[in-house]
Amino acid sequence: MMKIAIFYQKESKLLDDIRKKIRKEACQPDNIYAIYEYSTIEALRKANEQSPMDIVFLEDTIDNCGLTAAKYIRETGQKTSLYFFGTSTNRAFYGYEYKAAHYLTEKEQVESLNIYQHFFRKYFPKKTIFLFDQSMDSAWAMCLSEVVYIDLKTGDICTEKGEKKSGYILTEKVLETIRKKTSFLNVSGEYLVNQDFIIDVTGQMIYLYQNKSILCKEKEMDTIKEFLWNMGQKHFM
Repeated sequence: MMKIAIFYQKESKLLDDIRKKIRKEACQPDNIYAIYEYSTIEALRKANEQSPMDIVFLEDTIDNCGLTAAKYIRETGQKTSLYFFGTSTNRAFYGYEYKAAHYLTEKEQVESLNIYQHFFRKYFPKKTIFLFDQSMDSAWAMCLSEVVYIDLKTGDICTEKGEKKSGYILTEKVLETIRKKTSFLNVSGEYLVNQDFIIDVTGQMIYLYQNKSILCKEKEMDTIKEFLWNMGQKHFM
C-alpha cells in the first residue's frame, strides 16, 4: 500500500481542489493508497517515523513550513516523492529563488509545475512567468500582466515607459545566474518562458513578450515540444 501525505497550513479552495484530485487518482481500481493530512510538522514527523510516507504534497507557506518539512523528509534519506503547491507568489517554490530545488528532483519540479498548470491559473489575476535554466536546477517566478524589461545590472523591473515596478526585483543570485548561464531553452535567439511568453535577450536587458506563437528552428522543435508537454500544453502552436 502506498502512503500519501498532504501537508497544509489552512483550509482553502485550492487545498480542496488538490485534495479531490489526489483522492480521484488514488481511487483507481489498480491503485491502493492511504491518504493522510497534517497541518503541523510535528504531526507529519511523528507519522513518518512510525511508517515512512511514499508521497508528500507540501503547501508553500509564508512561514516556510513547506520547505522545512521538505528539508526534514530529505534528511531522513528515505525515497519519498515531494511536490509543492500553493499561492504565495514570492516565496519558496514560486519565489524569485527556487529554494525548493534543493529538495526536489527534476521530475518533481516538473510535476509541481503541472500542479500549477492544473489549478493555479484561476487563482491568479495576473500572469505568472517562470524562468528556468537548461538543467532545471533553478527557477523563479513573477506575477506580471504586461510587457516589462528586466535590467540585468540592477535587477529592476521596468514598464515599457521606463518606470520601475515597485515590489518586483530580481535578487543578485538570480541576476548572476542569468548573466553566466543565459541558456533558458534557447529559441532562435529568443528564450521561452512558458506558452504565453517569450524572452529576448539583448545586451544587458531581457525583454518579455506576450506572444501566443513560438518561434524556433526546426532542429529545436523536439526540445520545445517536450517542454510544452511537461508544462501541460499538449498541442504545439
